[in-house]
Amino acid sequence: MSYIARQKAWLCAATVTLAVACLGVWLLASDGLVHGSDTTTIQIGSGEAESYTNVTVRLEALDLPAPGLGSYVVNVHYDSSVGDPVDCVPDPGDVIDTSFCNTDYAPEVVRCSGFDPEEGLTGQVALCDITFHCVGEQGECSDLSLNVSELYATDGTDILPDVQQQDGSVCCMSCSWSDTDGDSCTDCQEGQTGPGAELRGGNRDPGNPCDFYDVPVPILHSGGTLADRDKAITIIGDLLAVLTYGGASQTCPATDTCGTAAPPNSPGCCTDNANGNGIDYDEDMDGDTLDTLADGLAYDRSPGVDLDGDTIPDLSDCADGSITIIEDLLLVLAQAGHSCQAVVRMGSGDVPPGESITVPLEALAVAEPGLGAATVDIGYDPDVVDPTDWSGGPNFDMVQCSLDYTPNIVRCTAISATGAPGNSLVADITFQAVGQAGQCSVLDVAVVTFTDPDGNPIPVAAEDGRICITP
Repeated sequence: MSYIARQKAWLCAATVTLAVACLGVWLLASDGLVHGSDTTTIQIGSGEAESYTNVTVRLEALDLPAPGLGSYVVNVHYDSSVGDPVDCVPDPGDVIDTSFCNTDYAPEVVRCSGFDPEEGLTGQVALCDITFHCVGEQGECSDLSLNVSELYATDGTDILPDVQQQDGSVCCMSCSWSDTDGDSCTDCQEGQTGPGAELRGGNRDPGNPCDFYDVPVPILHSGGTLADRDKAITIIGDLLAVLTYGGASQTCPATDTCGTAAPPNSPGCCTDNANGNGIDYDEDMDGDTLDTLADGLAYDRSPGVDLDGDTIPDLSDCADGSITIIEDLLLVLAQAGHSCQAVVRMGSGDVPPGESITVPLEALAVAEPGLGAATVDIGYDPDVVDPTDWSGGPNFDMVQCSLDYTPNIVRCTAISATGAPGNSLVADITFQAVGQAGQCSVLDVAVVTFTDPDGNPIPVAAEDGRICITP
């Protein structure tokens, strides 16, 4: 072979080798095995959770160049009808000098910011972990749209012009609005996790009837039953109710006359010991005349075991036969403020002068069999906003809103023959801004009626909204 022929052969082989090498690098990079890029990326993750439970997503920076990240400001936009930001942890890796996260920065905006002016951070850096509470229905999703407003290196170089932004999403799935363990909290509510979830009934076991200390209020529940609870734990109600029975106890033999294990209040088997007020453990304080289910069981909130051996979660599993300050009263006090009530919530938003904004009226966390009928009044300041239109939600047989019910009240009524459990849109209401920039109007929610399909009242709380006119 001639010299020229050998050179051509070598050049051809080298070209093929280089092409194969480049292809290999490209394939590795496409599999995520080769990290690094010339372009900095700010991205937020995606997640899904059952309705009325929590999901956490991470906001992070990728491929930060030297000399490193000096400061950043990132806004995360979300749909409040699907996700509600309940917690945000800035700098989860604890590597940034100073960091902040504000879940209330603006309506439907979470702001994550910070600065590290000395060392700087390169490569991959976690900026914030944001926890959203799913308030949407099954299959509903909220885009998590990013707006990076500031991104500087430690030497003052503006990184923002070259940054890529990758949005995420939060999606809600279905969950059960039944109450498996009969403790006044639905399975959806008890399944919530994360900081503060216990205030809404979360961080609990849907199969444990002893972990939500809501009790009937004696005497005040004239003609009621042991199941007649308000689904909220309060000092005035629940704590004083347990205190009424404080000191009462019941002594039961190991077996009853039938030879089976004797739980508290087995008729004819146990001896009642009255407290200082003369109230027995099985005193019929609520007037339900249920002698076979002593009222003491409802107020005996000691950590329970399966005393009756039936393997069925019920109140007898939460009782030890004695109502004391240490074991019962303090346990109820520790849960004061926790609630599993349904919520009627009015939306909020900002609007320019003369423009219109539509805000939702929602019924949330309604236990089965669901919401049968609701009448809700929304008060507003007529000098700031004027209601101009409405549309009903899809889960009801009939929705009717009167925009001029009174000069400053909108009244909405919704009816469902079969019941609407869980979270439902009652109506979207449109307001026009008629006031001046800087003025705000509270949207004051007053629940007139709220019942299940059989007409039984449903315990409910109200959350007001607000509309502000922007400059």
